[in-house]
Amino acid sequence: MTDPIRIEEKHATGNLPEARKVPVKVPLFDDLSQPAFVALVNQLSYRRFAAGQQILREGEPGRSFFVIVEGRVRIWKQLEDGKDILLARLDEGAFFGEMALLSGAPRTANVSAEKDTELLELSDVVLQKLAREHPGVVSSLKNFYRQRLLSNVMAISPLFRDFDPAGRRQIIEKFRLRQASGGEVLIAEGKYSDGLYVVLHGGVTVSTSAKGAPVELARLREGDIFGEMSLLTRKPAGASVTAPSNALLLRLPRESFQELVVTHPQILELISELTEKRAAATRAVIEEQGIGSFV
Repeated sequence: MTDPIRIEEKHATGNLPEARKVPVKVPLFDDLSQPAFVALVNQLSYRRFAAGQQILREGEPGRSFFVIVEGRVRIWKQLEDGKDILLARLDEGAFFGEMALLSGAPRTANVSAEKDTELLELSDVVLQKLAREHPGVVSSLKNFYRQRLLSNVMAISPLFRDFDPAGRRQIIEKFRLRQASGGEVLIAEGKYSDGLYVVLHGGVTVSTSAKGAPVELARLREGDIFGEMSLLTRKPAGASVTAPSNALLLRLPRESFQELVVTHPQILELISELTEKRAAATRAVIEEQGIGSFV
């Protein structure tokens, strides 16, 4: 591995420069000239983490992202059954943490140092300045971001898990990206679902009305699907689905859903099994409140 280069940085409070290491190659910043790259690096905070130390936690707000100067990090999630799933390992020159910063949603994964690691931290304020001065860099960042979201959801969602990489890509190409703002109702109780949804980033809540008051049935997060019951039964949804904060979703239109379950019968089987599990999980609430079915 090529050793990081060092850039001398002058502090406003003194004349003695301090050398800070930066990775030789950062693909995200390929379009920057050397002077622009040096100027950017001098605006960033330098962070160090020991092997095994956790850097980011799932669910926390994110107001910055990080570039790896030296070391290696592990990106992982904890599934509902308590098991950890490895999403990626990143080395020098790679970056992480951009998802929460770009979307406004909480962080969707954990990041830990696999060995002693040194990072450059880029804040939201610096990113805004970078967007004004070098919009191409932010455009590249968004492209990386979208690809990571898709890779992550294909790894963790039961909808894609049983397919090989080529099969996953073929299925996911049928979906469309949908942004949801905080408080937005994605599926309204008593209305037909307009498609099958997969939570890409952020989360949604499922609720119904009982005796004039809303009752929460479930909280869904990255990789979870919803909207399937209305599509399968061709009846109005029995509950509402709302994004409590900014979220990104994949939506498969109603007509494409019918085609998908015909060409991929295993998906129909999976969705049917998921529906049964959800029904069992919400049975206690249903019996207590006397409410209808899940979406």
